[in-house]
Amino acid sequence: MIKNIFQFYQNPYAFFNTGNKESLREKVIVLKRSYLFCLGAGVLIICMIMGVDNFLESKFSISIYENLSRNRNSFWTSHSRISSFVQMCLIAPFIEECIFRLPLLTKSHLLKWVISFIFILYFFSGSFQLDVSFWWYYAVLIIIFGGIIIFKNDDPQPIFGQKKYNYLCWILTISFAMLHVTNFLPLQGDVFYLYPLYVLPQFVRGAVQSYLTIKYKSILWPFFLHACINATSELSRLVTAAF
Repeated sequence: MIKNIFQFYQNPYAFFNTGNKESLREKVIVLKRSYLFCLGAGVLIICMIMGVDNFLESKFSISIYENLSRNRNSFWTSHSRISSFVQMCLIAPFIEECIFRLPLLTKSHLLKWVISFIFILYFFSGSFQLDVSFWWYYAVLIIIFGGIIIFKNDDPQPIFGQKKYNYLCWILTISFAMLHVTNFLPLQGDVFYLYPLYVLPQFVRGAVQSYLTIKYKSILWPFFLHACINATSELSRLVTAAF
């Protein structure tokens, strides 16, 4: 799996739709291997991050991970278990895959406008007074993204030439990881250079999810991977809380 990912990131363009002749069983095996790879890599990276965080806390009384724990606890206490599970394991993976992987498959102008709107609303929410239930917001996004997926052109070739397509893939993967820096708000300016390390697990996942997207010319498989990884984290939290 590691070899495939390294080869893929040297030239994502060359992997476009290379898995179109694989059987469902073969695709499930690739999905399982991808899941285990992401899980194993995530555990190793998190152990390294915890070591860095413990050093920061002992030497400078700074804990970046503490902000993550606080933000997560705030989210969990403000939502029911079912609501948090649905959002974390189904809605968030689908919307994030549409934002960061769907642009690899279609040039849809509507998709560009929707993604722009999402980011403006996300980063400048204080500038808007929208009295809209988040469930309605998610429902509208899911319908729009679903329509784009259903009616997108089934191009046999990548939507851009090799150089531009590869840059697009790399930029989306890095953007996916860096977006998760917001999980650590408020940010510590003194150690800002360390945040890329803290989102390294998301970078690895994003790389694998882009690989699945391009290989199978679909966001279905990266969505499954994304949902499974989030579900693993969420279920472990629920089990731990129960005991």
